[in-house]
Amino acid sequence: MSLWLLKAELQMDVLRERQVKDSLERQLQDERKMSVSYQKRFKKERRVRKQIQDQLDLEVKRRTQLEEALKATGATPEQVRAITESLMEFNEMERKSRQHSTAERDQVKSPLQESRTGYYKNSVLFTSAT
Repeated sequence: MSLWLLKAELQMDVLRERQVKDSLERQLQDERKMSVSYQKRFKKERRVRKQIQDQLDLEVKRRTQLEEALKATGATPEQVRAITESLMEFNEMERKSRQHSTAERDQVKSPLQESRTGYYKNSVLFTSAT
């Protein structure tokens, strides 16, 4: 009889070990997915940061050229400052309009999100038994 109990206990230990192993494998898989997600986000942010830096460099170059051209025409420092300030205001308005259009584009829902809600509504697990 004790041999049968020992065998049953060992089978339970094996079953628990399998459950722990499965749980850890799922956890590892989730961690890998998150890692890939973070890497993609980092790559995207790095690309966007580079684009913004390039835009900034271009704007600085344009501004410097404009100031040099204005100085070459004999404009007074007050005129140069007034023109550059109005140009900065124009660039700021343009940047805000670009951000607004980007924000609207980013608000589009993923079709995957919509399909999940339908799945949960129709799933037997998520309906009440009546």
